[in-house]
Amino acid sequence: EHLFARALEDAWNTDGTIGLAYTTDWEGRPVVTDRMHWTLAESVNTSAVLATVTGKQEYKDWYATFWQYIDEYLIDHEHGSWFHQLDKDNHVIGTVWPGKSDLYHALQCTFIPRLTPAVSVAPALKQAAETH
Repeated sequence: EHLFARALEDAWNTDGTIGLAYTTDWEGRPVVTDRMHWTLAESVNTSAVLATVTGKQEYKDWYATFWQYIDEYLIDHEHGSWFHQLDKDNHVIGTVWPGKSDLYHALQCTFIPRLTPAVSVAPALKQAAETH
């Protein structure tokens, strides 16, 4: 919970625009202000697990906030998939790599929130498949 709070304090909207800065230094200052899609996918997963484990509304609210951001800025509603990298003003860029080569982060954040956090992903998927 403390790590989640610190990440939000340091990186969420920290540079004057909505989004999660990719990296910060030890003092919490943004180093790389690009918005990477996988950091939002991991944020969805983390907020979902924290909501399940703690029952706290604040994590449910963050889960909804992250999905709203993803829907508005990262999902390519015209051509499909997600944009992988945005600049600090949420414009699509491709300096890490061009295109949309990584789908597994987007996929994971659609099913990890629906799984039990008591076990790792593979056993949880197996358990879910056996009960449906």
